[in-house]
Amino acid sequence: MCVRRAVVCLAVGLLLCLLAAQTAMAAPPAPTLLWPANGDTKVVTPVDFEWAPVPGVTTYWIMVFDLMPGGPRIAASGYCTAAFLAVVPPGRRYGWVVWAHNASGWSPPSEVRWFGTTLSPFMRLGWAFVKRVVVDARATWTDTGVDLGSTNLGLFAWGRTQPTTPPHPAYPSGFGPEGAEFVAGPNRPLSPLPSAPFMALLGRIGADGEPFYVGRARNCPTDLGSGRLYLTVNDDYRSDNLGVFYVDIYRQP
Repeated sequence: MCVRRAVVCLAVGLLLCLLAAQTAMAAPPAPTLLWPANGDTKVVTPVDFEWAPVPGVTTYWIMVFDLMPGGPRIAASGYCTAAFLAVVPPGRRYGWVVWAHNASGWSPPSEVRWFGTTLSPFMRLGWAFVKRVVVDARATWTDTGVDLGSTNLGLFAWGRTQPTTPPHPAYPSGFGPEGAEFVAGPNRPLSPLPSAPFMALLGRIGADGEPFYVGRARNCPTDLGSGRLYLTVNDDYRSDNLGVFYVDIYRQP
């Protein structure tokens, strides 16, 4: 009886190992696209393409194609390990799709999304581009490395953030830089700016400056003071947040 039980246990163990090996060798599932949002017609170029990481995958293939008359034509494509940055002309519409790859082959294609590109309002005004800053939703305050001095600064932001990891079921698509439709307080009185929308992009001038609302776009005039520009999200507990905002900084001539 003991021998029979040992043989059965061994057989079950071998079967589980075989099933695990087959699972490990399976081709990956299709990636889930994150950014740009489907149908967004005001995506600033260059475009940061993002998708959710697929477990066990280190290589992706992305294809961006022009949807304007005379298309579709390939606008950008390439292998990448995570996100992908593409310089595509403004004022046009594009589609995009991503495949994931592991040792067993390629995944099915992701959904196909489309978006339209535009110039930021500050570029249309002829302001000089300074730099692009990534604001991690988990960071307390992000030092942009840019100072507000004798000329105004312009901020243009995009991206998505989540107030919890994993994403909270009440906010399945997260929030853009404009934040939620409700203010952070009184439920979150310790937020940097309780009177501003929850999870909105905020700024301050100097390490001890008063926070102000940035949202999607903001002109930072010199009367805000002089000093280093810092950015954050309007949340009282950031360590479990997810996602980033991208912020392009411009300086008025």
